[in-house]
Amino acid sequence: LAKQHAFIRVHHNASAKNLGGAYRQGLQLARMHYLTHVNAKNDIMAEELSKIFACRKQADIVIPYHLNRNQRSLHRRWLSSGFTAMLNFLSGAKLSYYNHYILYPKKILQIESISTSSYAIQAEILINLLSLGHSFVEVGVNSNFVPDKQRFSRAFKLKNIWGVSRFLARQLRKTMLRKIFHKL
Repeated sequence: LAKQHAFIRVHHNASAKNLGGAYRQGLQLARMHYLTHVNAKNDIMAEELSKIFACRKQADIVIPYHLNRNQRSLHRRWLSSGFTAMLNFLSGAKLSYYNHYILYPKKILQIESISTSSYAIQAEILINLLSLGHSFVEVGVNSNFVPDKQRFSRAFKLKNIWGVSRFLARQLRKTMLRKIFHKL
């Protein structure tokens, strides 16, 4: 694609990066005004991405969520719902989903404020930006869910589970401190 389109750049890494490392690198390499990441697993169609981009002027951040979440396996729906509920409790937000192809204006993203390299990176970025008062709009999109038996998810590797657990522990500590200082 890069050979066919001058606006596409390819960057190869000498060694594999986890999601957080790849996201940080993408932020450093980005040249346009908006930033999102799209997996190579063909789980969203171009028209659904168009829905996300069409909302970019309605708020600072466009947060997609799954309209067809019932097409996911029961255990993935359960884990996803639990993670979202936990993040909403810890952050005070009331979002439908934290881990989709969120669209940000590049100017509001700060690499220094990202501490996790785990699959919780989107949640951390969102929680940080919303706590700074940035506006958001949620948009429903349909996803192409591949049955869990047909693909291997790296999200459930021990390293990623540990990283997400550490992120949640930091968020819990921040929530507790916020409640203590609010009472003072």
